Amino acid sequence: MVCDCCATTPGSGWPSCAASTCGPSTAAGAWARALLLCAEEIARVWGVAVMRLDTRLDLTEARALYLRHGWVEVPAFSDAFYAEVWYAKQLE
Repeated sequence: MVCDCCATTPGSGWPSCAASTCGPSTAAGAWARALLLCAEEIARVWGVAVMRLDTRLDLTEARALYLRHGWVEVPAFSDAFYAEVWYAKQLE
């Protein structure tokens, strides 16, 4: 079983990006990658220069995905309940 979710939200000055994958599947990584790249492209179309996201430290696969795709760890920018590490990506 695989479940994926991705959202980008314009309007607040910073779009939010959320992607999650659950369940045992080798396809899960491919879905997560596709969703992340799609969210980045949508943000580019909207004219967003920088995307930001936060996640939990124990989500090592997600964190590795972000780093592989050019996201960098940045200082905290939110106080969300599960936010333990923060990332940003400069869009071109």
